[in-house]
Amino acid sequence: MNIIPLLEVERRLERREDRMALLDELGKGSEPERWLGRALRRDLAFLAKHPDLTFPCVYRLGWWHDAPDAGTSLRSAPLRPLLEVWRREWESQRRGPWLRALRPPVIPLDSPLLEEYCGVDWRAPVAFSRDDTVVGARGSPPVAWERESGRWLSGDEARARMGAAESPRYAFGDQPSADCEWLCDNLTGETMGFPLPLPGYMSFRQYAVELSEGRVLAAAESDDGGGALYLVDFRNKQALFQFDELGWRIDMAGSLNRQLALVRDAWGDSFFLEALDTPRMHGPFLIGHGHNALSSQGRLAATVMHGVLRVWDVRDLWSRPRPRPLSPPWEQSARFSSDGELLLTENLLCDARTGQVIQTFDFSERRGVWLAGRPPRKGRALVRGGFIEINEQGVQRWDARGQRIVQDGGRGHEILPHLVISPDGTRYAWSLGLYGHPEVQIRRLEDDQELTCLPGWKIEPLEWSPGGELLASLTGEGEVRLLPEKGRERTLGAHPHATHVRFSHDGRLLAALDDKHVKIWDTRTGLLHAESLLSDLGVESARDALPFGWAGFHEHGHPYVGRFEGGVFEITYGQEGTTVARVPSGEPLISDPTGTRWAGSTSHYALEER
Repeated sequence: MNIIPLLEVERRLERREDRMALLDELGKGSEPERWLGRALRRDLAFLAKHPDLTFPCVYRLGWWHDAPDAGTSLRSAPLRPLLEVWRREWESQRRGPWLRALRPPVIPLDSPLLEEYCGVDWRAPVAFSRDDTVVGARGSPPVAWERESGRWLSGDEARARMGAAESPRYAFGDQPSADCEWLCDNLTGETMGFPLPLPGYMSFRQYAVELSEGRVLAAAESDDGGGALYLVDFRNKQALFQFDELGWRIDMAGSLNRQLALVRDAWGDSFFLEALDTPRMHGPFLIGHGHNALSSQGRLAATVMHGVLRVWDVRDLWSRPRPRPLSPPWEQSARFSSDGELLLTENLLCDARTGQVIQTFDFSERRGVWLAGRPPRKGRALVRGGFIEINEQGVQRWDARGQRIVQDGGRGHEILPHLVISPDGTRYAWSLGLYGHPEVQIRRLEDDQELTCLPGWKIEPLEWSPGGELLASLTGEGEVRLLPEKGRERTLGAHPHATHVRFSHDGRLLAALDDKHVKIWDTRTGLLHAESLLSDLGVESARDALPFGWAGFHEHGHPYVGRFEGGVFEITYGQEGTTVARVPSGEPLISDPTGTRWAGSTSHYALEER
């Protein structure tokens, strides 16, 4: 392979014309050069803005070709020699820290995935331009990119290049009758009625896609969790076929030669539906919890997941295995254990230091049940050697192999709890709201013995002091309460609209914050230490105040702070906020206790200081 110097690639990525010429040259080169072009193409929108991050981005995608769990058919590593040279270049030029990927990309380079665009609102409809040269989301304001160059398009240019959304020929009537849905032809004014798919519909949304020969693919979804998909012969006013119970969110995108539609169900799985006399579902192929889109010629598909818009080669999808599945949007992002040794992301439990997978769990509700019921959100936490989970089925403790070692079904509740582990990993506090009477329990992890019960405390927030000697929270009446490890609980004062509590690094101060005010108490004397507007501290809200450090408060015990905006996650250092490292991401990353490991739902990085 002809090794292209890193600085040359970065220079050519700076200008639109040079980027396009570089990709064209790589596409006609040797096999490693073609794979380099594929890696650059996937992150082109990010690299157009941040060409200096070419090495970390290509490393993230290209180092793993021969990894057994990378989901790729390749058995060689064509980019590894290039990346070894680039790494030596990076270090010799003293380029500073970078985020080194510790796991293969969730969707490998050897897949039908062509491009990724970060920072997309999954609620906005995604679309291609008529000529397929632009992809984006028709939000307010619209977000769009020129696919060939990766150039981001501003609002007015995005609107002009994307074009207005086409008005559908077929649509449902505004108000259904008690037992019938009305499908209307907006061109001729004809209507067709057919029975509601499920009893008890109170409110629902409907979608319709025009197919060939007067056939229409029509979908309805309800607020109570049901949905159905019909193939309708509109000319003869006949429902030809019905798919029941696809879930509560059905989204359809375009059609390929008026024979194929892209359909997404409630679980995030997408299917291609062939509109034959007997319709057939193919898939699931894609994973996304936002809208889908097919290009005008049907050659490309777009999906959204975790804030990332992905463009796929439709023809390639038919002949390839499905990409590795991603979790639904309501699943937890990532969790480090308090000692920083374990990491749980999606369904993978791994060594937080090396990235080595310890165990793969099946949390998918489509395959039965969750590990211990429905997704616990804030009811699952990592502990030494495994994790603990509290939900409607009770309290469950699991070891790292997925074996249940503690189970108490008597403490299951419909209301999802909030769970926090003490800094020393020996106790856990959990709060729940039960019939309007919230309470907090503190239990020992070793044997699950109850140590303290605190009625009247709010479901969240709960906060341990850095040393674990104190536990703080809020009552339903807005009182700020403090519980020593040994002793009686104390009420420090009132902050009626507070939403967060936070200890200072040394544990001597406790702050309670709402979106405008902060009150700070001395935890030893119980006296009010200070009171201020957040605006006077240079922050706009409690959510902004907690991570970025002020008045001795900080989200972590290390000097690094993570910031996420516009599809870019960056790590800054200290009060001055000096940027240390950046990486494309569809979501914020969290850090381990040392700040040297960062992870999201599908990613895991080591902060390389050299």
